[in-house]
Amino acid sequence: MTDMFSGIFDIFGMFNTMFIVILVGAIIFLIIVIIIVYKLLHSNVDNTSKKSKEVLVDPYKNPYRKEISVEEPKLERCLYCGEKIEPNTGYCPTCGAELKK
Repeated sequence: MTDMFSGIFDIFGMFNTMFIVILVGAIIFLIIVIIIVYKLLHSNVDNTSKKSKEVLVDPYKNPYRKEISVEEPKLERCLYCGEKIEPNTGYCPTCGAELKK
């Protein structure tokens, strides 16, 4: 009697296993389809590398404000040590060399 019931339960166990295998296969198939659709939607359709150049406008920039440029004094270099020095300097403050004008 127990052999008859064990055979019936074994058949149901086989169906459960097949159901799980089919379910896992369907999930993997759906994931692959989703990835393919995502790649197709996010690909460049005409395969050109040209991108549209947009000019971004800063919304917080005041169009009536003038930009003030502060020029830094042009520095010369010492002929002997290469350090930056101010123009019209007779001696280099780093190496002490006399600079000719």
